Amino acid sequence: MDGPVHVFDIAGIPRLRQAWELVQELSYVPEDLDLHAFSRHLAQPQLVSARREIEALPDADRIAYELATCAQEQEAPRRAQAPLSRVQAKNGVVKMGPGMDRSRRKLLTDLLTEFFGESVLESGNYLYPPGGFKEWHTNMASVPGWRMYIIRKSAQGRSFFRYVDPVTTALQTRWDSDGQINIFEVRADQPFWHAIASVDAYRWSKGFVIPGNWRDAFGA
Repeated sequence: MDGPVHVFDIAGIPRLRQAWELVQELSYVPEDLDLHAFSRHLAQPQLVSARREIEALPDADRIAYELATCAQEQEAPRRAQAPLSRVQAKNGVVKMGPGMDRSRRKLLTDLLTEFFGESVLESGNYLYPPGGFKEWHTNMASVPGWRMYIIRKSAQGRSFFRYVDPVTTALQTRWDSDGQINIFEVRADQPFWHAIASVDAYRWSKGFVIPGNWRDAFGA
């Protein structure tokens, strides 16, 4: 599709059949995730407020916070913390890695590298249980380039990817479907504001940094 987000149905791409089967295999609820504790986590006032922000364009406070955070991370990149915290403190995102399914995740990355004909890197591996969300953000502190997210969603429930069109500044919402692929560009010179939320679904998101010639592989 035209615009900042390019959307595909993985079921319509035969060369990605094995990759999709692997994504489905890797989409489960971790045994060490306490869903009752997760619900209590989401009920914290600061998280309720952050989730509510997604219903409108990012406000001045969110923009200032994001830009300051990105600047700080570029000056002093974050280091991995041990032990791994499964749930992110400032939002409703559940981390599915690192440390989980390493060999199967590498196989998935290898399959995508073969599909694109160039190196692919994993950039995200997340679960959004019902009520889960990722606040407004831009990814400007990370490596610039194209991102691809493969979405696995439970049959019941709704979840969405929301973004601000960088040209029109209009708020856009794309409701997820199982097997949906979202592709967009992260640029240092043009913030791409986006957020994710699960209304009442289980949503898994497998993210990758993909080569700039990705259109060739998709025939787009």
